[in-house]
Amino acid sequence: MKLPRPLLLLLGLAGAGTALGQASAFDPDPARGPREGSTWHFIKSNRDGSKPWSLVMHVVAPQQIEVIKSSGSTSYVEVHALVDLERALPTHLQQWNLRCGERQPTNTVLVRPMPEGGTQFELRPAGGAPRHFAAGPAAHVWGFDLGAFALIAPRLRHRAAFQLGLVDLNQPDGSGGFKQAPLRFVPVETETLGAQPALRYRLESPLFDGKQGDVWLSPEGELLKAEHELLTSRDWRDWKLERVRSEHLPRAEWERFKLDLQRRTARAQLEMPGCQGTPPVTPAIRP
Repeated sequence: MKLPRPLLLLLGLAGAGTALGQASAFDPDPARGPREGSTWHFIKSNRDGSKPWSLVMHVVAPQQIEVIKSSGSTSYVEVHALVDLERALPTHLQQWNLRCGERQPTNTVLVRPMPEGGTQFELRPAGGAPRHFAAGPAAHVWGFDLGAFALIAPRLRHRAAFQLGLVDLNQPDGSGGFKQAPLRFVPVETETLGAQPALRYRLESPLFDGKQGDVWLSPEGELLKAEHELLTSRDWRDWKLERVRSEHLPRAEWERFKLDLQRRTARAQLEMPGCQGTPPVTPAIRP
């Protein structure tokens, strides 16, 4: 069984609990995290650099991040994520896709901590029936291009190895859920990316089935680069994420940035067969 492709874009890596993840590795103090308005520009591609897309992350608040992914022509995806800083896990995610010039909601994901220590996932695909399944205390999904992880990584209390939980929606477990396993971040060495020092972590999990990948963080814990042989979206055969620049955007400027990108993409989409006569792109809204 395969889930709709938009659903696989939604979730990011984060962790909580003690059995599969370590929320204690992260400082929940709102002042510890990235500054509100921090905006990070990345290129998302295959590991060999083919099929490059623009990916932009924007910190709305200590507990909220927004991510935009665009092909630069006719594809636009936007995801908003709310994060529980005490548990270091995303709890509410909403995705929109631009289709024939209209910004349409496609999926909603809710993650609820359970009294016994696990989590309850609710997946609400647009136009489809909700799906529920139980998972472990740190059961988070391989995807969302590390958006939620980018929000909590600057909160790391140390640079030693740490462990999160992982669920892969591409690997059903045969009982209505999905395969789960620990995900370890193991520090390997300090490198230089351009002029930026970076600590490289090797990603290790039984779910990777021998496939390898790494994450690079700045001394402040900011995400600089990531790549892995195991795809997170079927749009790519594997994946690589490289940060190209960062800036600070006040909320109003960020909304203008999104709307301008939506309008440019909408104009290109309205030239596509089957999209003529569709109304122009709708304004951005908050979840």
